[in-house]
Amino acid sequence: MGQQIERVSGLGFTHLHVDHVQGIQAVCESKASDTKRLIALHTSDQFGIHNLHTADQSELLKNSACVQQIELADSVHSSLQFPGLGVYPLGGHTPGSTLFAIPIENKLWLLSGDITNTKKDLVENNAKGLIYSYVIVPENVKRQEQLRVWLAALDAQKNISVVVSHDAKALIKSGVSKWAPPKNNER
Repeated sequence: MGQQIERVSGLGFTHLHVDHVQGIQAVCESKASDTKRLIALHTSDQFGIHNLHTADQSELLKNSACVQQIELADSVHSSLQFPGLGVYPLGGHTPGSTLFAIPIENKLWLLSGDITNTKKDLVENNAKGLIYSYVIVPENVKRQEQLRVWLAALDAQKNISVVVSHDAKALIKSGVSKWAPPKNNER
């Protein structure tokens, strides 16, 4: 993002696995001249319930020089800092897996994290497999299935799109605009 990193005021983590959190050090280095801390909103589950794959990353965020973590109360799903953004606990992939709901114009974008690894698996209700879900990344497979069915039904609606974290092809096809720095007269 270059100098445009200064425009960033908040971060959202769908879950705290290393592949989602490790870039925080580079972000903090890029924002070294900015004295404002980035706000990271967390559900109470994401903030307080960890397993062997999320504990270290939680500490990384806690000890980060540029992040101010805010724990939302159990019944609170939005914040004054980011009006219109919805933050919802899901569980399933990790105890603290979180969904972010972002309304843009006439569409609702749901960032589902790693509930599935591909959009196709979400729509077709395909599990990740026993070795992955029980050995590599221990998941709550029953909860995962509930979430796949629910999110696929939402995604089938005209003005809702579910975004799966690691499916770049589906992200490109989704219609979400590629980020571009503002023109000189936009701020």
